[in-house]
Amino acid sequence: MRVEVSFLDVGQPDAWAPDAARPDAARPDAAIDAPGMDAPRIDADDRDAPTFDTATDVFVPTGADGIRAVLGAVGENVALASMRDFVVVADALVVATENARTLGTPESLEAARLAWHDAMRVWQRVEVLQMGPAGLAMYTLGGRGLRDTIHPWPFVSYCGIDQATVAERYVDVATLGAEPVSARGMSAIEYALFETTGSNRCAASAAINADGTWAALGRDEVARRRTSYAHTAAVLVAAQARVLVNAWEPSGENFLGTLATAGAGSTLYPSAQVGLNGLSDALFYLYKDVTDLKIGIPAGIYVDCPTATCPDNVEFPFSDSSLVYARVNVEAFRDAYLGAPPPMDAPGFDDLLRSMGAADLDRRIQEAIVVALAAFDLVDGPLEIAVDTDADDVLILHDAIRAVADLFRVELLTVLDLELPARVEGDND
Repeated sequence: MRVEVSFLDVGQPDAWAPDAARPDAARPDAAIDAPGMDAPRIDADDRDAPTFDTATDVFVPTGADGIRAVLGAVGENVALASMRDFVVVADALVVATENARTLGTPESLEAARLAWHDAMRVWQRVEVLQMGPAGLAMYTLGGRGLRDTIHPWPFVSYCGIDQATVAERYVDVATLGAEPVSARGMSAIEYALFETTGSNRCAASAAINADGTWAALGRDEVARRRTSYAHTAAVLVAAQARVLVNAWEPSGENFLGTLATAGAGSTLYPSAQVGLNGLSDALFYLYKDVTDLKIGIPAGIYVDCPTATCPDNVEFPFSDSSLVYARVNVEAFRDAYLGAPPPMDAPGFDDLLRSMGAADLDRRIQEAIVVALAAFDLVDGPLEIAVDTDADDVLILHDAIRAVADLFRVELLTVLDLELPARVEGDND
């Protein structure tokens, strides 16, 4: 069911007050008292009576069958669909950066930048669903860390990129591929395409500065090398995109089938409930990565930022697009919650909640998502500037996204009897 609601219907986002004095408020991982803790729990593998969803005229089974329907829908309509799209735009980025490298014109550079934006817009949808092969093995069942080979942020070393640029370790795919992930991927491409000052991000004591090798290159040579670096990095990203999509494709390694058959033949998920927990773990990206890392820390909301604000900690400091792609993250979360991007209708968390008699929680989650998306429009300017010049609206945005994340973290997990992800549990500093 899609809840249609306007921004004004649910009140202005400043209805959410900060938890504590800023900037050193407690992190949002801290335990909170929230309503709904006595809500009904779902016992996925024991409830098999089907329910007819009159709100959408879709037959939605409950229990394990219903959960598998949700896993299959989200996996196909959101995760795999976005990965397939990313292969296309990653290939286009390879072509565009090759043109920028060979032509060296302002027009070819601008085309490469636009191709990067096209690719990043799609990738930020994939970011929200780091399940199975995309996730890290320490946190994710079936994790292979493939996400970090494409966009390892916040693990980015701009100095490492500069050092590799001086040493020309971008000249072939094998050499750049041997560099740490912090010196390649989509953030490295952003840096190479959008950094226009000709300066580097290493300390004055670093060898490339102390021995004069960077200065000796000159601004034009730095620009030439950076477009070459961007091209080689784009080739690596496109190759990893194919590895990831093959891991999910039914015609490949078929992680989609592994997910959709949780508890019914899956070799990875012994029950539907375990599969659903894997999906909910991935969606905590909204809670940890978007609310905390992408907005909270740059805005100085958490103690991780030791000063009033930390604008250098934004995700995309060179393309001024951090807010643009945080919004895409929220949209992807919404689509995963609903089972598919609107207006497509598919089994989603909304259906599971209503099948458990928690229609009010579903309504509140959908309303909160609408408010969060509207709050992006309040912020004036790129995030790295707005954290200082439009701090009140950045705080409103942060709290609006956190409101969605907290409804998911506390109330939805309680109703559906899901566990917190390992990377969140006990992280209350």
